Amino acid sequence: MSRVRHPTPRGFTLIELLVVISIIALLIAMLLPAVKKAKIVSFQVMCGSNTRQLHLATLAFAQEHDGLLLGHETLACDPTSIDFLDIDCNVQWDNNWPYFFLRNGVEEPTWVTEYFGERSAFFCPDALITEETGWDWDVSPFDIFWSYYYLGPARWMVGNVDGKPYAETIESNGQLGLWADFTVWYEGGPNYWWQGNHSGFYVGGDPTQIGPEPGGRNLATVDGSVNWSAIVTDEQRYAMQVQQNTWFSY
Repeated sequence: MSRVRHPTPRGFTLIELLVVISIIALLIAMLLPAVKKAKIVSFQVMCGSNTRQLHLATLAFAQEHDGLLLGHETLACDPTSIDFLDIDCNVQWDNNWPYFFLRNGVEEPTWVTEYFGERSAFFCPDALITEETGWDWDVSPFDIFWSYYYLGPARWMVGNVDGKPYAETIESNGQLGLWADFTVWYEGGPNYWWQGNHSGFYVGGDPTQIGPEPGGRNLATVDGSVNWSAIVTDEQRYAMQVQQNTWFSY
């Protein structure tokens, strides 16, 4: 009786394997830009969502304080006081940056959790300043750093925007900015972007490390609008001069 011979299974040849690997590599190369772009857009959306949350919380604060926005001078503590932080009033704001001071051993102001909920709302997911690095500076007194500008009537705004209007109450011009992504332009030979959220980078004062062109910024205005825009005009680039060679852009 004759036996039926079954064909032996044949494996892939080296050429076939190389072809398959090449096709997979090509597909990955085609997909990577799309994945990167999707990630960038997702950060824009998340930062925009935070900006809206900050805006709504600021308005909620104002509605319970006679329409006065966070940092208004009539809410502020006496800057000449040694114990300048009083939990029952507002915090002491920096003169040149959109941050406030705390002293070691003193709890953060109640409005942080009461109106804004989580500290994470103050930090863009794409920024290098994070909740862990921005909220725990171990000096006395110390700054609370976040990755957005507060453009309301805090002390740093009052001292740095001579002749430029800024929002003071919820009745202010609805087109005035209230919160924006932290983006800094510096001119001092060479000129460069110092810091930005999209994509997140921080150069600081080192002119050898020129920052990349920022992808843009989110801006919340008093009327409740939150919009994304590239920084393409001089008006945006030089939106607010805070030091001799330094501008906040939005």
